[in-house]
Amino acid sequence: MTEPIRLAILGCGAITRSEHIPAVSAHPGVHLVALVDTDVPRANVLIQNRGLSCKAVADYREVLGEVDAVINALPNHLHVSSNLDCLRAGVHVLCEKPLAITAAEARSCTEFAEEKKLVLAVGMNRRFAASHPLLKLVIEEGLLGSIQDYDFQYGGAFDWRSASGFYFDRAKAGGGALVDFGVHMLDSVIDWFGPVSAFDYQDDDWGSGIEANLFLEVKHAGRFGDDAAVSTQPSAFSKDLPGHLRISRTFTLKNRILVRGSAASAEISVQDPEVVMIHRALGGAPVSETLRLENFPGGSSYWRQLDNFVTSIANRGKPEVDGWQAVRVLELIESCYAHKRRIAEPWAESGAESATKSGTTTGITTGKTIRNGEQRGAYMNWRNETVFVTGATGFIGGRVCERMMQAGAPQIKVRALVHGMHRAARIARMPVELCPGDLLDRGSLRQALGEAKVVIHCGLGPASSIVRGTENMLAVAHDAGVKRFIHVSTAAIYGITPPLGSETEDAPLRRTGDAYCDNKAAAEKVVLDYGKRGLPVVILRPSIVWGPYSTWSTRLMDDLRAGRVAFIEGGHGACNTTYVDNLIDAMILGLENDRALNQAFFITDGERVSWGDFIRAHMALLEPPPEVREISRAEIEASRGGSSGLLRGSIKATARVARSKEFRQMLMQIPLTEAAMKKAWNWVSALSPEKRERLRARLGVRRATPKSANAKFIPDAVTQATQSTTVFFSIEKARKMLSYEPRVRFTDGMKLVEQWLRYAAYL
Repeated sequence: MTEPIRLAILGCGAITRSEHIPAVSAHPGVHLVALVDTDVPRANVLIQNRGLSCKAVADYREVLGEVDAVINALPNHLHVSSNLDCLRAGVHVLCEKPLAITAAEARSCTEFAEEKKLVLAVGMNRRFAASHPLLKLVIEEGLLGSIQDYDFQYGGAFDWRSASGFYFDRAKAGGGALVDFGVHMLDSVIDWFGPVSAFDYQDDDWGSGIEANLFLEVKHAGRFGDDAAVSTQPSAFSKDLPGHLRISRTFTLKNRILVRGSAASAEISVQDPEVVMIHRALGGAPVSETLRLENFPGGSSYWRQLDNFVTSIANRGKPEVDGWQAVRVLELIESCYAHKRRIAEPWAESGAESATKSGTTTGITTGKTIRNGEQRGAYMNWRNETVFVTGATGFIGGRVCERMMQAGAPQIKVRALVHGMHRAARIARMPVELCPGDLLDRGSLRQALGEAKVVIHCGLGPASSIVRGTENMLAVAHDAGVKRFIHVSTAAIYGITPPLGSETEDAPLRRTGDAYCDNKAAAEKVVLDYGKRGLPVVILRPSIVWGPYSTWSTRLMDDLRAGRVAFIEGGHGACNTTYVDNLIDAMILGLENDRALNQAFFITDGERVSWGDFIRAHMALLEPPPEVREISRAEIEASRGGSSGLLRGSIKATARVARSKEFRQMLMQIPLTEAAMKKAWNWVSALSPEKRERLRARLGVRRATPKSANAKFIPDAVTQATQSTTVFFSIEKARKMLSYEPRVRFTDGMKLVEQWLRYAAYL
C-alpha cells in the first residue's frame, strides 16, 4: 500500500491515552481519521491536548465508510458487536484483549473475518517485546538444557484508571485478574511451551466473579503438540512440562517469569521486557548474563504491534496474534473458571460472627445468649437491612465488607462507597454493590446510599476534609431515615501521645495541634449533635488497628529489613493494639444495642501490648531476625539540632514524597508528564544493568539494604510521638454497655498476620 491506512480508534480510555495514540502518532503508515467515544467532549479534549488532526464522533458506525481499519479499545463486553459491525463494513480490526467475553463469541468473530478475508488481530502487546522471541531462541538453541519447569508471577496494587470502570463488573469484563493480565501470560506460555494439557486453578472470588488473586498450575503438551489439545477438564498431571502462574491485584509479586533448565535458568522481568537474563554456574560460581536482540525494531511494544497490523493489512497476511490464538486462550480461561477452587484464606475466615435466630443473638465473644432488652437494650436485626460502608476500599472498610458477607450473604446487602474505582480490587471480589461517590459531594452520597438503613462510616480523606465529609454523610443519613450510624473515630483524638488522665472516655478533649487528631475530635462533636437531632449514632475509638492488609505490619516489615526501626525508650511505650476483627465485633454490637446510642467507646484488644512487643513479634517472622537498637528520646531530639534538623527532615520528607508511588500516579494524569515519564522509562529500560547501576550511583539512588543495629537510624517525630505514650486505654465502658470482649488475642492475631504476610509475599 502506498497510501497510509485510514484508522479510527474506538474508545478514549486509559489504554488509548497512554499507548495507542502515541503509537499511531509515531507510525508513518497510519492516518488517524477519528477518535470514537460516547463522551465526545472528552475525545475533543484528548485531540486538543495531543495536537491531533482528527475528528471526534460518538458512534463508530459514523466513520466505517471513511476508514480502512480500527483499533477497538472499547470495554470488553462491547468487543464482539463492534468487531462484527466493522468486519461487515469491510474494515480490518485490531482488538484489545480479550477478543470477546466468551470463546464462542471470539470464534464467531474469527470465522467471520476469515470469510470476509479481513485482518483480525488481537492486542497482545507482550508478544512484541524483544524478550518474547528471544526466549524462544534461548529454548530452541538449548542454552538452558532440558526445560524442567517455570514460575510466572505478576502482581501489584491494581491501579488501572479505566474511564468506565467496567473491569469490576463480571458481565462487562468477563472475569477478574485471569481475564485481565492472565490472557497475556497464557498467550505467552502457550506460544513458548505448547498447548496446556492439564491444569489446577484456584482464586479468591467470593461470589462476584471478579477474582483479585489466583494460582494456576499447568502442564504443557510440548511446543510441537496438537494445538487443539486444550484440556476442558482438570485431570492428574502427566509428566509434561509443569508451569506455575500467580497473579495478584492486591500484592506485589516477583513480576517475572523464571524458566528453569538442567543447564541454566532464563528470566524475563516484567519491568524490563526487552532482555533475557541467563543464570548459570561457571566454575562452581553463580553468574548472570544479559541477552539482547540486536537490530530489533525500535519503539514501544504497542508501536510494534501496530506495525505488524499495518503490515498484515498491506500483505493480506496473518498477524502475529490472530483470532484463533485468542480463542485457544479463552477456552482455557473458561475451563479454569468452570473448575475453580477457592483459595484458603484462614485469616479472613476466622472472624465470622454467630448468626441471629428467632429474636436472640449469640454473644460474639462470650458465647452466651442475650435476649431482646437484656444487657444490650433493644435489639435491632440489622441483617434485614442494607448496609452502607464508607471507606470501603481501605483496610478497615474492606474487612467490614468481608465480615458483612460472612454474616449472612446473600441476604445481607452491602453498598460500598468507592471514591476511586481503581482502588476497589479487594472488595470487588465480593458480591457488594460498588457505588461511586465522594464524601465532599452530598448529591453523590444520596445516590450511593440508596435504600440502605445502616451506615458504617470508615471514610477518612485528607485531614482538612474529615469534618466536612462526616457532616455530609450524617446529613444524608438523617434525611434518609437511617436506623443506625456507626462512626469510626480514633483514640488519637487525645493526641498522638495521649497524656496521663485520658485512659477513659470521660477525659475532656483538648486541642492537640495535630490536624488529624483535632479534626477527628471535631467530627465526633458533629456526630453527637446529629445524635441529639434523632439520628441513632454510635462512636467507636480504636487505637492501633492492625491485622491482615494493615500497613502497621507491612511497613514495619519493610522498615525492619531496611534497618529503619529502633526501640524508643526500650520499646516500653503503650501500643494499644486493636485487631481489626475485634473492632468489627464492636461495630456489630453497636448495631444491636440501643444502650450504645450517643455514646463513645474505646476499643482495643484489652492487653497491655507495648511497642517493643509489637516490633519483636514481627522481627521473629524474619530469618534471620534483624537487630534493632535502643534509642532514647533525648538522643532523638539532640540529633535533630533545632531548625537545621527541621530543614533536614523537610528535605528528606520531600524526597520521600517525590519517590512515592502516589506522587508518580498523580504526575501520570498530566499528559505531558505522562509522555515524558514513559519516554524516560523506555530509555532507562534499554540500558544495560551495568549502565543502570552507574546511573543510580550518579543520581544518588541506592538500592535499599538492611542496616546493622549500630547504624545511626533516627526515628521521625511522628514515630517518636506515637511510641512514647504510657497510657493504656480502658475498655471497661465497652465491656459493660456493649458486652464487648476482645475475641482475638494478640498472639492469635500475630499467627493470622503471619499467614497473610506469607500469602501476600511479604515473607
